[in-house]
Amino acid sequence: MPSTRRLKALVIVVFVAVFLILYHSSNARNSRNEYLSKTLKAMEEKASKHKAEDQKITEMMDNASKMKGNPGPDVQVPVEEKPKAPHKVGDPKTKPLETIANDEEPATNTKSDTAPKTKQEVENENFVTNTLNDILKRSPIIIFSKTTCPFSRKAKQILLEKYNIIPAPYVVEIDQETDKKPASNDDPEAPTLGQRLQATLAKMSGRKTVPNILISGRSIGGGDEVEQLDKEGKLEKKIRDMAGKRIIEVSIRG
Repeated sequence: MPSTRRLKALVIVVFVAVFLILYHSSNARNSRNEYLSKTLKAMEEKASKHKAEDQKITEMMDNASKMKGNPGPDVQVPVEEKPKAPHKVGDPKTKPLETIANDEEPATNTKSDTAPKTKQEVENENFVTNTLNDILKRSPIIIFSKTTCPFSRKAKQILLEKYNIIPAPYVVEIDQETDKKPASNDDPEAPTLGQRLQATLAKMSGRKTVPNILISGRSIGGGDEVEQLDKEGKLEKKIRDMAGKRIIEVSIRG
């Protein structure tokens, strides 16, 4: 039979062994729990990161689609406006004159453009083009008018009487340009120079009526347009912007 001392020692050894087993089991359990917790946390962070990246990619694709030409109903794609260069009459490389089409007296109908042109017709066209170029050099502002047209009188009253413009606008009364040069004056069907000028202006500016007011070779319209600009207080700025340094003074007469 073992002694009391040996029994006590055996009990202590068993107690220590049980304690160590329980201690290590608890640490292992805690380690596993900590490992699982860290793993789950890492997976959640990774999923959140992927979700944010997916959202960013989706936004980038939407923006790219809009910029490519498929804007939504509330999106307006800005369009850059290129400055318009002054038009040189007779230059085939330049675009037609800027115009504000309206009413008033239409141009006289001339021969169809589809018919073959004779040598005389080509000579007439060159003469009209050269004449028009010479007219455009006389002043930054040209008023193509008719003496019998009330809209022409309105435009001339505003530009020549109400405003002090230097150099003064140059007026061409196309109904008084009755010369038929270089065509024969003996041909009763030959159009006059005034008729040819108006037909040429109609082709170049898109405006078939008079008055036709040109600033630096570009049409701003007729009597109604000039009157509207005057009423809105925008005529002076319009003239300065289009004529630039060619205009010395624009002001309303006192």
